[in-house]
Amino acid sequence: MFTLGTKLTKALKVMLAVDGKYEEALHFYAPYHDYSKADVEKLLSNFSQSVSIEFFYETSDGRNSYLGIKYKPEAMTSMNAKEFVRRSLETFAEDQTFDVFVPAVGMALNNDRATFLNSRPSQIELGVNEWWFTFGLLLIWKDGEPVLKREDLKGKLANRADLRINYKNFVGAEVIFMSPIEHWLTTQVSELEENKYLLNIDQVLAVTSSIQ
Repeated sequence: MFTLGTKLTKALKVMLAVDGKYEEALHFYAPYHDYSKADVEKLLSNFSQSVSIEFFYETSDGRNSYLGIKYKPEAMTSMNAKEFVRRSLETFAEDQTFDVFVPAVGMALNNDRATFLNSRPSQIELGVNEWWFTFGLLLIWKDGEPVLKREDLKGKLANRADLRINYKNFVGAEVIFMSPIEHWLTTQVSELEENKYLLNIDQVLAVTSSIQ
């Protein structure tokens, strides 16, 4: 199973969003089986293209990391969005241990324990957590490209002062897998200092080098 070299030690929350509107997402905290089904149904009633669910963890070095899974009706014909959310949350409620949860949710959603984090990554993006599309993502690597070098990364960030320093939330480096179900593993790569988040280039490069 793909990892980013840091152990995911403690579950923090679950976030549910429709059509990429993370600014309007629902947040769930333990106990994860005790959530408002009415709130979920209300949120899902507004979706047209996709539903995203993200499972947040604290890493062994005190950062945030999360596994995200995307539901698209055309890609998951065996269940509807409500069933996708129910199975995901119930599986997480049973055991949040990351190495246990990932294969378990693969079974719950796709009848295959190797569904998630076992295929070749397609790309890596940078974005601001919970404000991903407000700020706009930055694509920094695609499968087939060479190892991302420090100077290349700095060049990609030259016109993105809003990612180098921002006042909203941490920047995540998101490793995206397109098959068999679209999903991603994202890790915090910025540090909070005096009410602003400063991008850590070394942490970004640690993520990009993990897939070479």
